[in-house]
Amino acid sequence: ALREAASARGQQQASAAMRNVIATLATLAASAMAGAGGDFGDEALRRGNQLYVAGDLLGARTAYERCLEFDSGSAFCLSNLASVLLDLSAHSDEGDAAEARRLAERLYRRVIGEHPVDAPGGGVGADAAFNLALLMQDERTPVATAEACALYDAIVRTDTARTDGNPRWDALANLASCTHDLRAQPLRAFELLAAAIMQGEGANDAGDAPVSESVAEALAKLYRGMGTLLAEAGSELCSP
Repeated sequence: ALREAASARGQQQASAAMRNVIATLATLAASAMAGAGGDFGDEALRRGNQLYVAGDLLGARTAYERCLEFDSGSAFCLSNLASVLLDLSAHSDEGDAAEARRLAERLYRRVIGEHPVDAPGGGVGADAAFNLALLMQDERTPVATAEACALYDAIVRTDTARTDGNPRWDALANLASCTHDLRAQPLRAFELLAAAIMQGEGANDAGDAPVSESVAEALAKLYRGMGTLLAEAGSELCSP
């Protein structure tokens, strides 16, 4: 299925969400360290980040909850706590996992409400929107999928304006995936996926480093997704 091509989705939604948030943690940790060194909220946030990267999800959850005790509106702690809850839900029974997903959704929505995707500088709002879109897409209902598409589209449009036409390719790929899932615009899904592949292929063109294993794996999924899309293509996609 084309959803296999979504580069940030991985084997399960929870781990995909974790990877996306961690992608912002280096900047986050640096900015936190540059702030007030004695601030307990910042310290709890830094500790949570360290534990999260190390794979100690329970410890990270405790640290992020501690952070929110000092700063209940910390967007980074709210968003990262949501992602920890999703990761932990993969090891919970069905009832606890469903509750974790509901709480994570509320946390992401709170962050987006206070830090819109198109706010100057983007950052945590865009990451929360991306992770909420992953969560919605995994619901696999028409309404949730449509919301996921709207979130990915907002990220792509905003990122395109900020980067002179070079939006993040994971958002492009996931937008292609949910567009395909809606079965309404096959040509748009094809164009989005082609753009994601071009962005991915050019990801490391600026340097001499070889393409990383994760990027190569993601690209392979994108090409498989393109094959699936072409195999399912109707007259709209195949007409000259």
